[in-house]
Amino acid sequence: MSDAKVIQLPLNGHAPDNQAIAKYLRLVADQIDADGALPVEHMILLLDFDDGYLQSLSCGKPVDKARLVGLLQMGVMQEVLKP
Repeated sequence: MSDAKVIQLPLNGHAPDNQAIAKYLRLVADQIDADGALPVEHMILLLDFDDGYLQSLSCGKPVDKARLVGLLQMGVMQEVLKP
C-alpha cells in the first residue's frame, strides 16, 4: 500500500472560462508535483476550442500513438461503465 497523499478533484468540474480551466489545471499540476504523489506515466490533454478545433497534447515517458489512443479509449470506457 502506498503512503501517497491524493487530493480528490472533481472529474467534471464546471469551468465557465479560460481562467477557471487554468485554475483547475494548476490544481492538478500541484497534486502531481506534491510530495508522496504517485508516479505519472503519461498525461494527455484534449483542448476543445469554441470554433470546433481540437488540439491534443501529451507528455510523459516515450509512448507510441496507438498507446495514447488506447489510453484515451480506456478513460472513456471507465467513465461510461461507472456504476
